Amino acid sequence: GVVEKNNHTAAQRWWRNLPDDVTLEQAQQRLTAFATGQDGRRREGRDGSTTAAVMFAAERLQPLPPTVFPVVVTEERTATRQALIDWRGNRYSVPPELAAARVVVHQRLGAATIDIATVSGVVLARHTLAEAGLGVTIRDSGHVTALETIAMASAPPGRPHRKKERIPPGIAARRAALALTGTAEPTTVISLAAYETAAKNRNTLR
Repeated sequence: GVVEKNNHTAAQRWWRNLPDDVTLEQAQQRLTAFATGQDGRRREGRDGSTTAAVMFAAERLQPLPPTVFPVVVTEERTATRQALIDWRGNRYSVPPELAAARVVVHQRLGAATIDIATVSGVVLARHTLAEAGLGVTIRDSGHVTALETIAMASAPPGRPHRKKERIPPGIAARRAALALTGTAEPTTVISLAAYETAAKNRNTLR
């Protein structure tokens, strides 16, 4: 009762009466003075008159544990089509089969890693945390290899794109041009290869 009442007073009446122009340091000093004054006030309880300070000393609170309480933050995310999830201002890879799927991210406070699991709870990825807000992308090498394999398998068949080449028109193209223009088919094909060779190493107009 006493502690709860003091907390209620500090959060309500004391805070409402605080002037607007008070700095953070001044507000902390006033709150400390208020709390100290509350500790010394006489209280009437079932066992007679006492103070909050006496009640606190009688509670014999145990010291804080040496390690942080194991709090785990768990949040859902939707992976992108590139098999990435956003977490604290950075992006982390997931297996490509989870692209565009819902996943669950687990981060134990104080740990240097995060776990990414399916909605059913199967952990499929673990990454070392980058500093929040850097905007970096962290990819597992296995995820990259699997994503490349899928991309290559879905690529169209045939040879890859070739570089630009100067290919002279073939016989069929020349006959089509003759039919369209009504002119005689040229018997001489002028090759520009000699001009190209001569101009290849020149970097001026003279």
